Amino acid sequence: MAICVQQSFCYPIPEGWSMEERFSGFRFSIGGDDGLRGAGVKEMIQRKADELFCFGWVQDSKTSIVGEARCHKKLGHKMKLYLVGLKNETSIEETIIKEYRDSKIKLHFSHFKILVEDRITCFRNQPHQCEDLSIPLW
Repeated sequence: MAICVQQSFCYPIPEGWSMEERFSGFRFSIGGDDGLRGAGVKEMIQRKADELFCFGWVQDSKTSIVGEARCHKKLGHKMKLYLVGLKNETSIEETIIKEYRDSKIKLHFSHFKILVEDRITCFRNQPHQCEDLSIPLW
């Protein structure tokens, strides 16, 4: 890979400096009983993300808590372990994580933000798929 200032001036990107090598980006869905949404789980996720210098977002959906995070590669692994480990501390029944190959998340904020529930954040595929896309279109 190379950075080109003009067509005639291209410089190779040093190993380890591409965004795929430096960052981890992923989305997640956390499902559990109805009390999960009011149990301070979003705030726990936000605190951990801030501690690990991740940015992204988290919000309640109709059936789960969903979000996206982008972190330094090593810290992203810690964030994912934390999300999976929440199952032991709360009434979480299922955690789904979808890793992004290019590490780019959909919504960028300067910090890790808790979004209001009515903000539309759904995706074309799971987890957190838009309802109108969950029906097969033949």
